[in-house]
Amino acid sequence: MYHINFPKDVLNLSEFQIVAQGGERLVYQSELYPELLFKLQKRAFERGLKPWDLKSFLLRTNPNFRNYIVVRENKEFVNLCLNGAIPTNKLPIARLYGFAESDKGTVQIVEKISIDGHRIGPTLDAIFSKCDFGAHDLAMLNRFALDLLNSRLATNDVSPSNIVLGRGSDGEQRFVLVDGIGDIQVIPILTFFQAARKAHLVRRFTKIGGMRLDFDPATFEFSLAAGAKATSPD
Repeated sequence: MYHINFPKDVLNLSEFQIVAQGGERLVYQSELYPELLFKLQKRAFERGLKPWDLKSFLLRTNPNFRNYIVVRENKEFVNLCLNGAIPTNKLPIARLYGFAESDKGTVQIVEKISIDGHRIGPTLDAIFSKCDFGAHDLAMLNRFALDLLNSRLATNDVSPSNIVLGRGSDGEQRFVLVDGIGDIQVIPILTFFQAARKAHLVRRFTKIGGMRLDFDPATFEFSLAAGAKATSPD
């Protein structure tokens, strides 16, 4: 039976390990909660805001706007679970488990995508860097791309650093999007139009392959670029 140990008390993040960070949030983990990660929003001065940028201005001056990305992310996750397009134990994204209180403020609880139940799985970026991308990885990446399209999710940052290889609650290995979920545009066309969501994914997937992979929008599949070779296990 799949069991998750959720926090019941206020978390002391000084005893946790920072395992990742983006422009908006810090990501923590603890041995006390091996199945979970905890995302803490950065304060305005920690975000490297630009002096003459609309988003940066809003982040500095409007506390509600700082929550906007998290709100859109959670809305997208709820819609995905309710629309039934993909079984909840086979989602192409990390599951969201709500929020908890910590000594540094409210944190978001998310599923840790791991390869052995404890260790965080490698990103697609790391796999590319190690030249460790094989035929089986290609098949899993193609399944991920199609699942993401069929899920009808609005996404904002489908990049190799946000795609992680790990095992789901069903024990099956797959690529999963761990961040960049939700339509955060001022005009939310991705929320309402599947054609816009598909076009957005095509642009992102075309960039992902770089020199190693080609992406065909017609079949919605990756293939090895000319001259590239898939690695095989020893």
